[in-house]
Amino acid sequence: MAKNKKEQLKPQVAPSIGKKYNFDFAGSICFGPIVSKCDSLSELHGYEYYWMTNDLDTFSNKKSMYPISIYNISKNRENV
Repeated sequence: MAKNKKEQLKPQVAPSIGKKYNFDFAGSICFGPIVSKCDSLSELHGYEYYWMTNDLDTFSNKKSMYPISIYNISKNRENV
């Protein structure tokens, strides 16, 4: 059986590198800055992806980078 694909909503922000936003990664809401644009995933999927870090991660001394779609980035926590 084929999966039903969710319809993508309009992106909520026009993100800028270095600014902090809320984002959804693997079902959890995170907050942090955009590090850079992810050109390989953007080219593959046809819409923009960005590398972001999570400032709310207090359990680790290292910062992990996450590839986030423009559709999963928002200024407001409720809209993610």
